[in-house]
Formats: sequence, structure tokens, C-alpha cells
Amino acid sequence: MPTKKNRIVCLCNGVKETEILHILKKGAQNVDEIAKFTLASTGCGKCRVEIKALLDHYLNSKKPDFQHKIEF
Repeated sequence: MPTKKNRIVCLCNGVKETEILHILKKGAQNVDEIAKFTLASTGCGKCRVEIKALLDHYLNSKKPDFQHKIEF
């Protein structure tokens, strides 16, 4: 999903893709967490689909953290 990182994803709140990627790198796991920290999708909501696509792409391309122990 190659994109222009300085483009505005949320027009209502002027949130750029770089801001969303920054929050994802900090650990956001869903669209609501992204909205909480960036206000993206809290206006009209039309950008939620695009934010979800960015989230899915980021999580699918993220390398597994082998240092994190999974509890069973």
C-alpha cells in the first residue's frame, strides 16, 4: 500500500498519514485508539475505512517481536 506520507487522511481534523503511522508505531491497535490520539475519524467518519486499511497494512507488515513472551 504505497502512499504519500504527508497527505491528509482525515479532512475534518487535518490529520496526516504521518501522524497515524506515528501512533501505530507507538502501539495503537485499532481505529478507536488512533482516533483517541489524533482525532482522525471523529468528525464525519468518512475516513474510518481508509484508517482501517492503514492499520491493517501496518499490522500485517509488522515483524513479529520474538522478545515478547506469550503467556499460555
